[in-house]
Amino acid sequence: MRIIFADKDDSMLSMIVPVVQPPVKFSQQNQHETFKTIKWGDIVLTGDKGLRSVEWSSFFPVNKPFYTFVEYGSLSNGEEYKTFLEEHAEVPFRLIITENFKTKFNSLVVVDSFEYEYDKVGDINYTLKLMEFPENGTGTI
Repeated sequence: MRIIFADKDDSMLSMIVPVVQPPVKFSQQNQHETFKTIKWGDIVLTGDKGLRSVEWSSFFPVNKPFYTFVEYGSLSNGEEYKTFLEEHAEVPFRLIITENFKTKFNSLVVVDSFEYEYDKVGDINYTLKLMEFPENGTGTI
C-alpha cells in the first residue's frame, strides 16, 4: 500500500509516507436518525452519507536513510512529515492511497488527530486519523 500526502492544489509538494504498517482503517458515518413512536416502536429516518475517515499507526524514520523497507521516494527525515501534519492541522491537503496500482482513496482531508512519540532510536511512532474535507467547500463556515 502506498500513501501520499499532497498540497491541496496538487502542486509540486507531495510526500510518500515511508512506512505503512497494516491495518489502514477506513470508515464512514451515516447521518441517520432514530425516532420512538407509540405505534411502531423505533423507526429510522435515513440521511445522507457522512464524511469518510482514514486512520493508521506507523512510524516516521528520522535520519535513517539506510532502512531498506521504506517506500521508494520517501523522505529520510521523519521530522518533515511531522512538521507537514502539524502545519496542516487546520489546512486541507490531498490524501492518495493506492494498492496494486488501484486507487483506494483520493480526497481532500484534514487532520482529525495526530499523536506521536519518539522511540529509543529517535524515530517517530505515530497514530494518525484524517477526516474527509468536502471539495465543494461546504466543510467550513
